[in-house]
Amino acid sequence: MCIMKKTDKRILKLYGRLLAGLLFILGVGTSCNEAAEYGAPVAEYGAPYALYKIKGNIKSDSTNNNIAHIVIKTLNDSTYSDSLGNYQLQINSYPADQSFIVHFIDSDGNLNGVFKNKDSVATFSNAQYINGDGNFYEGETSTQLNVKLKPE
Repeated sequence: MCIMKKTDKRILKLYGRLLAGLLFILGVGTSCNEAAEYGAPVAEYGAPYALYKIKGNIKSDSTNNNIAHIVIKTLNDSTYSDSLGNYQLQINSYPADQSFIVHFIDSDGNLNGVFKNKDSVATFSNAQYINGDGNFYEGETSTQLNVKLKPE
């Protein structure tokens, strides 16, 4: 009985090795044919993305004057408004309908007046992307978000 078990184990090991060798040869043979037919394989890692630009102008609600030095923040980017109250943010994200919360913060004290902070939403729906590369980069799109801040 013991001799029979040893023989069965040897046969199973031999059978397993033959099967593994055959699968290896078939796998290598198949991959070589595909490379010759379709060209060299290309590693593609990543996910589709697009560049969302939020542009706008910040004015005083009471005087309608441009406001400089306002901090504008989103989850991924921040900037200051220039001397004309203009700003631009850029966010890389998945190409789909998107909404980004934008925070407007007066951080310069009395330099140009004191204004209440404000949160707004920049919405991109049915966006048209331009300058994509045909691979993962869908391109860029932009929206205008003009804001009026109230004095404190």
